[in-house]
Amino acid sequence: MKMKYFAGIAGCLLLVALWYVWGDGLLRKPTDPAALVPDNALLYLEQQKIGGLIDGIKASQFGKAVAAMDIKKIAAGLELDDDQTLKIEQGAETVAALGNDPVIRELCGKSLSLAVLPGESEVVVDHEKHLLPVQLLLIARPEHKAELLELMSQAFTGEVKEDVIPYGKSEIVQFTVDGTTFFAAVTDGLFVFALNRKTVEATLDLQGNSQGALVALAAFAELKQQLPAVEFLAFSAPENLAAAMAATVQGEERTDDKLAGLRYSIYGIWKEGTGFKDRTVTLIDRKRLDPLLARILATPPQDNDTLAFVSPEVQIYTWSNALALDAIWESIKKEGGADGPSTESFARRFREVTGSEIEQVLALFEPGVSLLVQKGNANGLIPMPQITLMLKVKDWAPVEKVIEQGAAGLGIRMEEVQYKNTMYRSYNPGLPGNIEAVYGYHGQYLVVGNKRQLLEKIIDAAEDGKEFKQSEEYAALGLDLEHGNNSVGLIRVADIANGAIKLMAWTGAILALQDRNQALRSQVVFDEVIKPLLHGMTTIASVATRSSFADDRITVESTIQIRPDQPLSAGR
Repeated sequence: MKMKYFAGIAGCLLLVALWYVWGDGLLRKPTDPAALVPDNALLYLEQQKIGGLIDGIKASQFGKAVAAMDIKKIAAGLELDDDQTLKIEQGAETVAALGNDPVIRELCGKSLSLAVLPGESEVVVDHEKHLLPVQLLLIARPEHKAELLELMSQAFTGEVKEDVIPYGKSEIVQFTVDGTTFFAAVTDGLFVFALNRKTVEATLDLQGNSQGALVALAAFAELKQQLPAVEFLAFSAPENLAAAMAATVQGEERTDDKLAGLRYSIYGIWKEGTGFKDRTVTLIDRKRLDPLLARILATPPQDNDTLAFVSPEVQIYTWSNALALDAIWESIKKEGGADGPSTESFARRFREVTGSEIEQVLALFEPGVSLLVQKGNANGLIPMPQITLMLKVKDWAPVEKVIEQGAAGLGIRMEEVQYKNTMYRSYNPGLPGNIEAVYGYHGQYLVVGNKRQLLEKIIDAAEDGKEFKQSEEYAALGLDLEHGNNSVGLIRVADIANGAIKLMAWTGAILALQDRNQALRSQVVFDEVIKPLLHGMTTIASVATRSSFADDRITVESTIQIRPDQPLSAGR
């Protein structure tokens, strides 16, 4: 008897649970917000868990630095008047209030999407009509089920006018708040907002019919498959977006043709390990690309032989096999045109000094360039970074002849230095910070720098096996910077931010010697704004990236390493 009794109760509870689940829509797959966006969208952004994003930013070192800024002290240092100070304070308070607003967190609790659509839209803002060159659409997925009117009444204070407009099987609610009108609707558990009624109507027309929606666009579906589950997503039609922006600029030469052939692009970022990964994939039409871009993208991926020259102390490192110096020079001459800066005077001066035509010299280089930056001597008067540029040459002998002729033409005598198995030359012009002009050859590369110490570290890395790629930090990146790429990069963000703080402090000291009043004002900006922001950037330990070109696409991948003591927060 008791077993039947308990079985009956369990059955009733099961029926209630099934009714709740079915009635709450939990068994149905949630509607993708992209299903309510027309497929001609110029830009589509989607952020998951807005509340978590805001909390992560606030808890980060960067967020704490911004929150701790003393606006009154900054305004006084900049000699702003009371009205200007009040506006800044009100703006800061508004931003903080939005981040903490429980209605905003409820409304966008699960996700918030923004779409930029083509076509003009007439809007009413502050009691005045305006014509926008594009249409803006917001789509929010709330944390829990809620009635639109109920949420809107909680969101706004003051005078609010509401009108309900029937549209097919749906309803559009028109709100007028403090002279600004916008339109909203609910469909499939999503809240839709726009400043123009027709934008909302176009969205409702897509209910239950994916044809014509972004989610059904073949390129969107294909590109989205290239990403895992992401916290932030951005999809765009670059050439169409550039054309729409160019159409709004009057009296200036349109440059949107530079993006011709860049069909669709997607970007996504997600948490992985102690940091983040992100990926960008752009579909291209090679027949319609800008000539210079087409030449760059025609370069096949290859192994990166400069990684062996990178020492573990490097702060910035980049390499590309797709930058042809002669093509870049031709593009500069073309861009100059009749009204642009003349390159003829530079080319003439180059010919006078070296005895060679610049085009002939640039043709001596292969498409291979690498840049290395490392912090300078900590004991130096000026915290000047050490910079080295590596250029791949076809034959070093004619390049050396041009350099020798150029040095002679400028009246420069260079000192020859032997370091291990490499000979290099240096010239010290007696500049502050002990800056030098240093060059030498290592493998197929001409190495040019401003400090001999970095050049010697490059030689050490290559000959003694002390390169960065042997370090634990490189292994932790989980990103192959050596094989099958067109470009790679590494930035040690925290190190650079700390170096920038020291450089700014030195700049302030020099300024104080020249103009004490100006120095005092600059010191306030440095202490209260720049230094806290730079200190906040130390949240990011490093960023590494790689790119590769294929027949129909460009792929860029990155690893973002966050310091272990910092919270993770993905978003843009």
